[in-house]
Amino acid sequence: MTVAVVDGVQTSTSEPEWSDTDRAWAVALQAVESDTCGGCGQALSETLSADAEFESSGLPHRCKGCDALSQAADKYRDSPRPNALRFPIERVDGG
Repeated sequence: MTVAVVDGVQTSTSEPEWSDTDRAWAVALQAVESDTCGGCGQALSETLSADAEFESSGLPHRCKGCDALSQAADKYRDSPRPNALRFPIERVDGG
C-alpha cells in the first residue's frame, strides 16, 4: 500500500490483487522451473527416472555466455576449489 499526504490530505492506494488466473500461471511457472534441470534444460521428472534414456538430437549449440565463463574459469583451474569461483560477464557487441 502507498500512502501519500498532499496539502494535508492523506490518501492511500493499493496494488491490484492477483486474479485466480494470475495465481494459476504463477504456480504453473514455479512447477515448471522447479522441474527443469539447470544443466540440460530437460524435465527432471523424466531425466531422473531409472529407465530414462536420452541422446543428442543434433549438432551442439555454443552458448557464448557459458563460453566466456568457461574461458575465465580455465585460467583458475589449478586454484583451490575452482568450482566455488564466480565470474562476471557482460555482452560486448552492443546488443
